[in-house]
Amino acid sequence: MRSAARQIARLVPLPRSVRPRLLELSTCPHCTSHLVQPEEWQAVAGGKVSMTLRCPDCQLRMSGTFSAERARELNRAQAGARAALRTAYESAGRRNMHSTLRSLVHALELDLIGADDFASPLRTAGGRALPGAGPRSRPPSGA
Repeated sequence: MRSAARQIARLVPLPRSVRPRLLELSTCPHCTSHLVQPEEWQAVAGGKVSMTLRCPDCQLRMSGTFSAERARELNRAQAGARAALRTAYESAGRRNMHSTLRSLVHALELDLIGADDFASPLRTAGGRALPGAGPRSRPPSGA
């Protein structure tokens, strides 16, 4: 069964003067995801690059021979995406560490953490922890 868009395109032909817009190599022609990645590539004669590209969103695979400039554009787009991903990862890591540090400081201020909280639990000869051998239980602060 053909999609509605293909059926309409057959019924309403475009004038010859209208040419389809050339998509960037990093854009999937099927789902318009901007995450298309090269799987294989090889330089070919005439300064062109033969590539197999894959969209991780819809799993579409496509192959073609492209100019070296288009391959460089794809490389630049991927480098920019890697930099943005690295920045987001580092920012999330800093936020998480800051939150953990605040929790630790608060627990230390309330005297909720003691040296025995960091002691290794006693173990049996088989390597299992003995019951009640973990960090000591503290009574509630009001007791």
